[in-house]
Amino acid sequence: MTKVLPVEFDKHSHETNLKYQRLDTGQVDIVKPNYIRVKQGHVGSWKLMIVCIDCNITWMSKIEAEAIPLLTPLIEKEREILSQQDQTQLSTWVALRTVIGEFVDIATQAIPESDRKILMETKLPPPDWNIWVARYKGPLRQAYRHRGIALREMKHGEKASSLAVKHISQCTILILGELIFFVLTTTERGALNQLMRNSDNTKFARLWPLLKEKIVLPDLPFISHAEMLDMPNYLNYLVETITSDNKKH
Repeated sequence: MTKVLPVEFDKHSHETNLKYQRLDTGQVDIVKPNYIRVKQGHVGSWKLMIVCIDCNITWMSKIEAEAIPLLTPLIEKEREILSQQDQTQLSTWVALRTVIGEFVDIATQAIPESDRKILMETKLPPPDWNIWVARYKGPLRQAYRHRGIALREMKHGEKASSLAVKHISQCTILILGELIFFVLTTTERGALNQLMRNSDNTKFARLWPLLKEKIVLPDLPFISHAEMLDMPNYLNYLVETITSDNKKH
């Protein structure tokens, strides 16, 4: 990947949003974002060092190797149409990069082990992940952004503690040339399905779960840099859906 995109030391950020729902009043307090950590390095060169060597040299390497011949002409704008096979292959690679990216900063990790196991065993993203692709027009050639979000129920008089919570949802943004990938996952599956049913974003094409026979990239309008920066706010909408469901029960 570094042959296609030069090693530019862009900032790769990990953030977390915390939301506290008070059990006595139902009020939701939002801290956004109270934690930001910036790292450097090329997104295509990160390795997941905590896994076994066999994993790195077998299934992970196979996913990477199969994706490069597809990604390279896409990044260089020599290929414009994605078949369903292409969409599946891209989604799997993006899912792997998403998992690896979370281990760069475990404090904001939100993907459960069960999801990682599905990726390893099936070589496909978990069926309830949502992955999109769009075209990006902005100053970045390659970038990675990750935000995790935690929801904690608080009793009366209890004080909020910074990161002493378990993250339940995350979004990941990958920029490669004019391609931008957006990944949204959560352990609250029903809330994500409800959010997606009510979402109407014509600038993105859904890669996963498969939706279209083919995606024609030039048909998609560009995502501006400002719109890219606003994309993690989907997490806020997601948690609003979760807390709304909690209140009903």
